[in-house]
Amino acid sequence: MKRKSNSISIDDWAYRKGLTYGTILVNIETGEVIDLLTGRDGTSLKNWLAKHPEVEIVTRDRASAYSCAVSSIIPDAIQVADRFHLLKNLSDCVYDIIRIEYRNLVNSITEDSLQEETLVHESSDEESGKVPQKEKGEMNDYLKGRFEKVKEMIEDGVGFRTIARTLQMSRNTVRRYSNMDILPCKSIYIKNNYNEYQEIIENWLSEGKIITGIFEIIKKAGFKGSRTAFYERYKDHPMRTTHAVNIIAKVKRRLISPRKISKYLGFADLSKIKDQTDKEIMGELISKNILLEDLRHQVLSFKTLLLGNDDSLLEDWMKKTLTIGKSQLKTFIKGLKSDIEAVRNAIITNWSNGQVEGQVNRLKSIKRQMYGRAGFELLRRKVALSRVG
Repeated sequence: MKRKSNSISIDDWAYRKGLTYGTILVNIETGEVIDLLTGRDGTSLKNWLAKHPEVEIVTRDRASAYSCAVSSIIPDAIQVADRFHLLKNLSDCVYDIIRIEYRNLVNSITEDSLQEETLVHESSDEESGKVPQKEKGEMNDYLKGRFEKVKEMIEDGVGFRTIARTLQMSRNTVRRYSNMDILPCKSIYIKNNYNEYQEIIENWLSEGKIITGIFEIIKKAGFKGSRTAFYERYKDHPMRTTHAVNIIAKVKRRLISPRKISKYLGFADLSKIKDQTDKEIMGELISKNILLEDLRHQVLSFKTLLLGNDDSLLEDWMKKTLTIGKSQLKTFIKGLKSDIEAVRNAIITNWSNGQVEGQVNRLKSIKRQMYGRAGFELLRRKVALSRVG
């Protein structure tokens, strides 16, 4: 058996993944495996610790079973939460948030791309010389009739006030008409302008874009029609296919997965993202989503906190994280507070579970060499009782 150690790392390992697990103990100072234990519920660990009261420092993940076992048997030992697992737990929370919010995040760049295409379409019409639909040089019959009536009443000697009252118009209009020989031609804009957007509307309809989404986009771009009339006009549209660019498909091809987004949020420098398309999309997503901006800031500041040796900043970090308002983060913070001393020790000490992670990988390799048929005691002898393994 390896020599006794006053500082150990604890982690679990899979004997049969998903079914049976064990616990591995490693000497932090030498990196040697001290022992393999059955189970990961803390029972076998309690028995082992009771026989080794010399243990003073324990690094571990945040599994409550290990925490309780150490606290109950050697309450004076310094427990250190593993920094890697702390970051992994936060990363998992961020991933869950992004997975749930993914549709909204995607829509933020999809809708902008659609709107941009609408504006390009609109400006190209203007540049090509197309004139907004209006009745050029045609006199509105109603206005023409009122103008002629004013002129007749003036010729009959009727005063401006009486004319205004009789025809229900302002005296200023009557006075203006009195100074005119003819009513000037006036270009009158039609209330709606479907023709400007017809092609792109039909394109989006053929792609399956919902009517409500189309209306909101073209309304912002300058469409003058009413919502009700628009719905009535297009609700039974035959979804004709056009030769316009398939905008939605183009945008969807550019999207990246929730897992990648959560990974990239941990990059202090987005320019280090190797994939150029991913780099551009991440920049766009973060610039258009305050949620992603907040998550990225807290992830990066947590990394800095864990390496900064100043645990006084932890409380402020937790408060700021809670202001994001996501239940996943609230659960994460609750977990930190329940294990706060171990978390603080992770910040102010240099101890970590790096040694035990390496030994778990070695254990997996030995299992593969033995084709997964080694019993627990044989594995224990190969890993813990032999210096050469």
